[in-house]
Order: sequence, then C-alpha cells, then structure tokens
Amino acid sequence: MRFAVISDIHGNLPALDTVVEDAGRNLTDGFLFAGDYCLGNPYPDGCIARMRELAGQYVCHTVRGNQEAYFERMPEDEAARTDGNGQIIYWCHRNILPENLEYILKLPNRLCFQCQGRSVHMTHSSADFIADSEHRKWSPSKLLKRYGGSFAVPEELKKDMGHYFQTDRQFRERLAELPEGIYIFGHSHIQWSYMSENRKKVLINPGSCGLPVDCVADGIPYTMLEITDTGEVSLEERRVPFDMDRYLALFRKSVQCREVPVWSRLIMKQLETRKEYISLFLQYMEEYAGEMGELRRPFPLPVWERGFERWYRTLFGEEAV
Repeated sequence: MRFAVISDIHGNLPALDTVVEDAGRNLTDGFLFAGDYCLGNPYPDGCIARMRELAGQYVCHTVRGNQEAYFERMPEDEAARTDGNGQIIYWCHRNILPENLEYILKLPNRLCFQCQGRSVHMTHSSADFIADSEHRKWSPSKLLKRYGGSFAVPEELKKDMGHYFQTDRQFRERLAELPEGIYIFGHSHIQWSYMSENRKKVLINPGSCGLPVDCVADGIPYTMLEITDTGEVSLEERRVPFDMDRYLALFRKSVQCREVPVWSRLIMKQLETRKEYISLFLQYMEEYAGEMGELRRPFPLPVWERGFERWYRTLFGEEAV
C-alpha cells in the first residue's frame, strides 16, 4: 500500500489539488490526513469537499486538528464573532456548507489502523506521542529566529533535525516508551521523519500542504509512505512545485481577503516569505493593546486593525497591501 500523508491544508485548495495530482502520478493507493483543514486560506469548504471526494475514491484515514475544534465553541456574542483574532474563525464557519461542517466535526482526534501487519497511529500533534520533544526545539517561530531573512536548505535542515533526534535525551526516552508502529502527525508545519534502526518505529510529519512556513523557499511538502506486503516501510519526502505568485494573486481577489483583511494579509505575507509571523503579531498585539489601555479579548476590531498596520510597517518597512 502506498499512502500520501498530508497535513495542515488550512483552506488552500490549489495546494491540495497540486499534491493530490502529484500523489496520483506516484501511484498512491490512499491518503492519510492529519488535521487542520480549514482556517487561513480562502477555500475551506472546497478543501473539505475535495477530501470527501477522495474518500469515495481511495482508502482514506482522517483525523481532526486543533483548529477543527474551534467550530465547537462558537460564542453567541456577535462582537466576539467579528472582532480581532476571532474574526477568521467565524468567517470560515460561515463559509462551510452544513454537510461539510458536520463531516469535520465528526472526525476523531486519534485513530489507529492495521496495514500489512503494521500498526499505524494518527493524531494531529506529535505531543500525543513524544510530548514536547519536537516543539521545544523545532517550530516555525524558532526557525524564523534561526534563519531570519534567509531561507533554509532542505537537506541541511533535515540533517540538523536528524542529529537532534538522534542525540536528544528526552526524544530518545519518549521513543523508547512507544510501542512498535508508524506514527503520523502534523501541526508544526515542518516536514520531517524518523525511522529506528530496526525500522520498527517510524515517525512522520509531512509538513504543511497549505501554509508552508518552514523557511524553505520552494514547493509544497507531503510524504509518500509505502508499506509492502511483508510489512517493510519506505518513505519519500516530496516537495511539489507550486506557483505561489499566481496563487497570491487569486488570494488578493478572494472574498476572505475583502472581509477579513488583517488575517488575510498576515497569511499572504507568510506564504510569500515562507516564514511564520502569527506568533510575533499576537505578541505585539498584547503590547499594543496594553499601550492603548484596551483589556477586551478578542481585540476590538479598530484596535486590531490599527495595531496590525503599525506592526507591519515596523517589521517590513512598508504598508500592508
């Protein structure tokens, strides 16, 4: 069996289609989806519809991400639905058809299935398997500090991560506690994998299909997993060419960009630079709101918009467009 492992689509339907087409050319038998399908890019409903279509054509196993849970906690207060950092959640919720929303809300947080005698475990975050062994060292915000204005070389990044996972005591201890099996997750938006010497324990993070902020300049990441009839496992980490400039031109014309401008401009900047800025912006907003004497959360929309404009000019030396 050959599976295309995909995670963190974040509403980017053109990227999902690009990966699906590449997986088809690589003779995939199925798809493994590891969560976070909707928020960020302008096409949440299209992504869910595409996944449901694939489930009718291929063997598919799917878990929900942390962001799918947001739709279960929709406040009744209209201001909370439209202001500040909650705005993108409610826009996304309004733009998903009821049957597609029902589909993602019924997805399990974790699942396990058998394939060719191997146990395959799926969840959204590696923390469920190896605690914070990944996130305390490897996250998009940490890569931003490491690479700054430059880009990561994928081979060097993989080498550095490989050395870390071979030598980090906490990771080795957590790995020793895991039963034999294949462990699939996403969340960090960084593509990596690990296979023990006896090939009995395999960890796979395919990276982010829809919001690749791993400081790598080119391509959309996903991972091909093959499990032979005898249970042997092989992996291929792929990055598929993607015309980001063309996609950003579509994004700027989208309804989301018009109705949720701050979040949209922030996401577009991340896609343009392949770097994660959300955590920096939210940290700045807490400081800015403090200066303004604003205690309300989510941030009132005028404070949110003014704070974004000032943060963007300060960081990038230009007006947000």
